[in-house]
Amino acid sequence: MRFLQWEEHKTLHVRARVMKDPELFWSRVKMLGPNECWPFIGARFSNGYGHVHRRLNKESKSFLSHKLAWEITNNAIVLPGFQVCHSCDNRVCCNPNHLFLGSASDNMLDCSMKGRHKFQRYPLTIPRGSKNKNAKINEWKAMGIIARRLMGISQKQVAKEFSVSISTVSQVFRRVSWKSSED
Repeated sequence: MRFLQWEEHKTLHVRARVMKDPELFWSRVKMLGPNECWPFIGARFSNGYGHVHRRLNKESKSFLSHKLAWEITNNAIVLPGFQVCHSCDNRVCCNPNHLFLGSASDNMLDCSMKGRHKFQRYPLTIPRGSKNKNAKINEWKAMGIIARRLMGISQKQVAKEFSVSISTVSQVFRRVSWKSSED
């Protein structure tokens, strides 16, 4: 068993205080039907996630509302390395039926499968490869970039050779922003 660091101990102490008074937390959640999203009506971070702010002595700490909802419902603390994920993709939702525990990998896989990854916003509607009217390279250049990177030539050197940016070389090699029309 590993020992908790002091910072983790303080965080658990504050979280335990929040979990002792779940009525206060749930009073900030608009509970609708069992299958509907329950939005957190308290404070929100700029990224859209709800949060609860608590003080411990002179220090303060913020906790994600959906994480607290999962912890209160399951009477358990989410350990480091795990995340509370939304099946509904609504950042302020605190409905325990919409929350599940997973790793960062699970969360990213869920995100990708739903087409919400930042490089997948419109995966079916954007023409790929040379079919995209804004394409700066063609299939032959892309295959050349990939081949040279596989041979171990640096991104900087490949970018110079093909007169493109280093980030373009990286994205072509990783099949992120440029894909052949067959992909």
